[in-house]
Amino acid sequence: MRRLNGLLGLMSSSRLVYVYDALCGWCYGFSPVIRRLEEAFRDRLVVDVVSGGMVTGDRIAPVASMAHIIKTHGPRVEETTGVRFGESFKNGLLAEGTAIFSSVKPSVALCVLKDLAPEKTVAFAGAIQHAVYFDGLPPDETATYRTLATDFGLDADEFVRRMGYPHYGMVANQEFAQATKWGIQGFPSVVLFHNGQGYLIARGYMPYDTLAAGIDSILKKDLVA
Repeated sequence: MRRLNGLLGLMSSSRLVYVYDALCGWCYGFSPVIRRLEEAFRDRLVVDVVSGGMVTGDRIAPVASMAHIIKTHGPRVEETTGVRFGESFKNGLLAEGTAIFSSVKPSVALCVLKDLAPEKTVAFAGAIQHAVYFDGLPPDETATYRTLATDFGLDADEFVRRMGYPHYGMVANQEFAQATKWGIQGFPSVVLFHNGQGYLIARGYMPYDTLAAGIDSILKKDLVA
């Protein structure tokens, strides 16, 4: 657990920030953990999600170019976390291979969701991953987010219209830059801001019990000098 000095200037309340990427397989496995943490600490913490921008720039490519990595790490993710990669992903999206894998559009979609229904941020972040890695929906196609918006009780037309606003692309890029500023080098990562300090409490997948114990320990400390 590493203390992140000087990072709490904008954080006045206790806040748990989940730094993730929609295309990160280990983040897909971590989704049940962060949802459980949100539920357990909802009376003591604000929980937010920041997109890290794992697949941007020249990393953007058809999923076929990443197939070997996904097939290598997928079984470990399933065994460690208990999530499952759906047949529609494995035998559909991945096998077909032409869907573009980019972190940009899912990150923009999450920024839109934060404006329209911020209380659903954690759930929506996980739903994007379930849509891709279980249902086999392409992450770079607008139709995927139309479906998700409808599932979340939102106006799908308004949602995808907002995704086209330059503002949300700028906000997504700001999140990528913030993750870099915090020194995040892998996903999932979890940062706890409390009493003027920031703590990197998870770098990579961690089980719920370990994280919950660490969070509880920090929240009980009086860090005010």
